[in-house]
Amino acid sequence: MTFIKFLTTERIKRSEFLLSDQKANVIDIAYDSGFSSKSWFYTFYYQKDCSGKQYVIL
Repeated sequence: MTFIKFLTTERIKRSEFLLSDQKANVIDIAYDSGFSSKSWFYTFYYQKDCSGKQYVIL
């Protein structure tokens, strides 16, 4: 596993944990998790076949 892959995986884990709080703002979570923009954040969630907002609803 490359460092970038590891880092991305850890960022997604962190964001999933933070998204479990229904009161949290998705964009704030993206930045708090280490993503540099909302575009990067959504790109990785689209790879998982759901967006950050959809994850919150699930």
